[in-house]
Amino acid sequence: MPPTEKSPTQWALTGCVTRTAHRPHQLAGNDAPRNGPELRSSATARRKKNKQEAKRTEEAVIALEKEPVISLWALLFNLVIVTFFAWTLWEAREWWFRARLFPWAIGFAGLALALLQLRPEVAAVVRSGRTGGEKKTNGKSALTRQRTLSMAGWILGFFAAIWLLGFAVAVPLTILFYLKASARERWPISIALACLGWLSFYGIFDYLLHVPFPEGQLFTWIKQVL
Repeated sequence: MPPTEKSPTQWALTGCVTRTAHRPHQLAGNDAPRNGPELRSSATARRKKNKQEAKRTEEAVIALEKEPVISLWALLFNLVIVTFFAWTLWEAREWWFRARLFPWAIGFAGLALALLQLRPEVAAVVRSGRTGGEKKTNGKSALTRQRTLSMAGWILGFFAAIWLLGFAVAVPLTILFYLKASARERWPISIALACLGWLSFYGIFDYLLHVPFPEGQLFTWIKQVL
């Protein structure tokens, strides 16, 4: 029986199969074992080494988190906050009811939270004294100091805004600036939370309770000039 003549498509497929048979490693790409057992052994050793390094890193992180952190900045900051809230409550004890309602509503909650935050700092100092002060600081001390200074700056800025603009204007502006500059929130969330803070403050203390708040110093200066 005479052989049938192959079409151009069949000739192309035959050539492709022939070339593939002579070059099997090109189908597998870079992962093909071109050097045989040696390459497989090297890849296995690298995977084993990477697993060991990852395990050691994880153990080091866990040990760092368990180590007590003692930051004099954080301790001093917490002591200042506790002193401030305690002084505010003491000064407002003889005010008439509506005048002391706001500082008491904020002061008792703030003092409780400040004492709760102060407790682990004091406990860390006590443990350090019992162990001879061997574990004073670790890698987190710089970050703790940075966050403490940042939060102290925001609090002082809030006080300055209250003195200059008054509570009604300072509350939403401070919330907006903090969410955008520090928390890196999006504009819709920042604006919504700032409006919510203003509505809560104005609705509770001004509209419902009629708590008197001093006017901002800036508006006083403007009235004097005009």
